[in-house]
Parts: sequence; structure tokens; C-alpha cells
Amino acid sequence: MTTNKELFYWMKNPNWYTCDEDGENVKLKDNVPKKVRKSYEMWKTTEEYYIAMDEFCEAKEKFYKARDEFYKTTEKSYKVREKFYKIKKDFYKARENFYKAREKSNKATEEYYSDERNLMNDESDK
Repeated sequence: MTTNKELFYWMKNPNWYTCDEDGENVKLKDNVPKKVRKSYEMWKTTEEYYIAMDEFCEAKEKFYKARDEFYKTTEKSYKVREKFYKIKKDFYKARENFYKAREKSNKATEEYYSDERNLMNDESDK
């Protein structure tokens, strides 16, 4: 089983990546081993997944509040309806981004552990 220490080993070797002063916009260099690159991709997609999940939760909260406001209003004013449909649209977009990010994250994680198992099988065959 891979530990977090091994999993994020690429962060400890500054020769493998570049980033801004604040640590944003991380880019791997070409000399990075395959296992490290897979680890980075898994970390990156997982990070995107959590960001998308937060956006989805916020949009969901706003959506339900707007929906309740929309249903409660007796005069059904145009402004409330317009606001509701805009928030509804944002909610569906955030949900779609969340599902895409979750799929990417799951795929990267599966590839990483698949490669890890193959590596262990190759070592045991020797």
C-alpha cells in the first residue's frame, strides 16, 4: 500500500516541478518518473474534485433556497422567477462539473493503483 509520504513525494523534489511563488500553477517537468507523474495526476484530479464538490454544494444550497422562495411567493414576480432560473442553471452546471471532476479523479486513482499492482506483480515474478 502506498503511503501519503510516497504518494506526494513529487512535492519534496523541486527538480521535478515548477510553480508560482504562492505555490499555485504547479507544472511537472519532463524528467519525472512515470509513478510520480501518475501520483501528481491523481492528486490534481482529486483536488479538482473537491473544488467542484464545494461549488456543487454551494450551488445546491442556493438552488434550494431560491426554489423555496420561488414556490412561496404568491405574486410570482418576474424578478424572482428570473433569479430562480439563473440559479437553477448555475446549479446544473456546477453539478455537471462535479460529476466530471469525480470521474476524472476516480479514473486517475484507479490508474495509479493499477500501475502500483502491476509493479508489485512484476517484482514478485523476478
